[in-house]
Amino acid sequence: MRKKIFSLLTIIALLVCTINVQALADGEEIKLIKSNDVGLRYTYITVASTTLSINSSGTATTSSYVTASSSIDKVILSSFLQKQSSSGWTTIKSWSKTCNSTSGGMSNTINVSEGSYRVITYFYAYDGSNCESTNRIAYDTH
Repeated sequence: MRKKIFSLLTIIALLVCTINVQALADGEEIKLIKSNDVGLRYTYITVASTTLSINSSGTATTSSYVTASSSIDKVILSSFLQKQSSSGWTTIKSWSKTCNSTSGGMSNTINVSEGSYRVITYFYAYDGSNCESTNRIAYDTH
């Protein structure tokens, strides 16, 4: 009987510890996402942002921008405009730009039909042979 009680208390203690650690980890991740400060998590990339805006006429405009530390040789931005369907997301247009500097940006427009859209932009910062990358996603509906 003592072994059963001891085993039960040990299991409860482990569950409580696991739940508390998971809650703390989730809270920290949410804090990082809400701060939108990429510099806290990356060595080279200091700012990375992307936006998607679709007006009432169906003109979709994407804008993306990246800034990196002074040791960077070049930055690359690659954006993919996707439309949502019943089977998932389908890329309808993509753009890419290489900038031989520590920052770069691009804006693009395209006419779209009614539906839900997102733009995923991948950012790459190169320091010689070292590369750091991240991505951002923005959504809009027409």
